[in-house]
Amino acid sequence: MATVLVKREVNCPLCKLTFVYHTPKSHTYSLIKRDSDFCPYYKGVNPLFYLIYICPGCHFAAYKRDFKDLEDRSRQALIDLLNKDSRGLAVDFHQAERSLFAALRSYQLALSCYTARRFPPDILASVALRASWLCRYSGELKRELSYSELARDYYQQAFEKGIRADRQVDDLAIALLIGELMLRTGQIAAAMRYFMFLVRTKDAKSNLEQSARNRLYDSKQALKIKKILEDIELFVPMGEQGLGVLAVNTEIRSVKPGVRICSRGEPGESMFIIVNGKVSIFLDDPAVTSAVAILGP
Repeated sequence: MATVLVKREVNCPLCKLTFVYHTPKSHTYSLIKRDSDFCPYYKGVNPLFYLIYICPGCHFAAYKRDFKDLEDRSRQALIDLLNKDSRGLAVDFHQAERSLFAALRSYQLALSCYTARRFPPDILASVALRASWLCRYSGELKRELSYSELARDYYQQAFEKGIRADRQVDDLAIALLIGELMLRTGQIAAAMRYFMFLVRTKDAKSNLEQSARNRLYDSKQALKIKKILEDIELFVPMGEQGLGVLAVNTEIRSVKPGVRICSRGEPGESMFIIVNGKVSIFLDDPAVTSAVAILGP
C-alpha cells in the first residue's frame, strides 16, 4: 500500500523554485517505542524521513520553521556550498516518498546548510542526532557513532552557553541527552558526571532523575566490563574509546550449571567471553556423550 502523503506548494528561499513537498498524514504511523537517546520506532511510515524540507533544484535544506527568507550574508555562502556539494545529486527529491537513503541525504545537506547559516549549536545538534538515528536504522554503526559524537559536542556547547529562551527545551533534559550520547560513544566516565549531576540536582523532574539513576547504574556496569575487556589481548587494538563503545554494548550474564548457552547451527548474533567458570562443548551425537572440549576464562 502506498504511503498517504499531503501535498503542499513550497517556495525555495534560495533559488526561488516553486515545488511540491510531501508529508505523511498522521494516521499513517504510530510510535512503538524509543531508545534511551529518544530514537523513535514507528509502525507504518516513518515521519522522521520527512522533517527536512529540501529544494529539488538547488538542494537547500532545513526544518520547516527555518525554510524561509535568507539573510544576505548567508545567501552567497549557501550558493557556493551547494554548488560544490554533489550529495544531493544522488537522490531525486522530486519523488513523493522518501527512502532511508534519501532521508539521510536530506539531514546531511541540512547540517551543511545550517552550518553555513551559522545557526546555534542546539539546532546543529538536533540535525546530527536525527542523522545518527537514521544510520542506526540501517545498521551503520561507524557512521552512527560519528553523528552521535557531533550531536554530543554541539549539545555540550549549547548546554555550557545556556539553551536559548526561544526554544522550548529543558536544559536538564539536554544534560541527560549529553550523558546518553557520551555513554553511547564510549566516554563512560564523562557520561557518569552528567548523570550524577542530574541525580543531585533538586530541580530535576522525577522522570529525568530516574532515567539518570538508571543510566548511572548502566555506566558503572559498563566500566566493570571495560576493565575486563582491557585485559583481553584480542581487543587491545580497539583503543580507549573503542573499548568503551564495546563495553556499553556488552551484557554480563550468569549461567547456571547444565544450562545450554548456544547450539550449532543457530544464528551467530553474539560473541561470548568467559569471565569465570568453565564451558563444556558437546557434539550433537548420541554416540559421543563426553565433552570434546572444555573452555575457561
